[in-house]
Amino acid sequence: MAILGGGGNPVGGSFTGTAQTVEYVDPLAYAYSGVADIDNAETTQLEFTTGNVLLHADFQFSSMTGDKEFTHKIYLNGAIVFQFNSYVGGGRRWLPAQIVIPAYSEVKCTSANVTNTATAAQSLAMVARVYR
Repeated sequence: MAILGGGGNPVGGSFTGTAQTVEYVDPLAYAYSGVADIDNAETTQLEFTTGNVLLHADFQFSSMTGDKEFTHKIYLNGAIVFQFNSYVGGGRRWLPAQIVIPAYSEVKCTSANVTNTATAAQSLAMVARVYR
């Protein structure tokens, strides 16, 4: 049974594709950015508002291009709560972040290529445990 809130999942838990929102399937929540070409501008990969739940969330930033440095940020209600730089040399890397997201929070996750202006393939996945 789907639990609606935030982005919601009106199709009863079936994967409906990538989106910049969160889907709730009790007791979990998830979001996938899909693959995006990230250049030197801060680019939003996920953006959503939580419902009446607390989330214990695992974020995985992924790079599919080597020899570039990226800045990754997670915002809660407009404030940066997690930021790190990653250097991807010669292959794919998964960069984890784990945070607690309070109820009714605005969440935004961004990445930017700080090496140069060229685009590079990036993706972001979030899986969270929902607490009511």
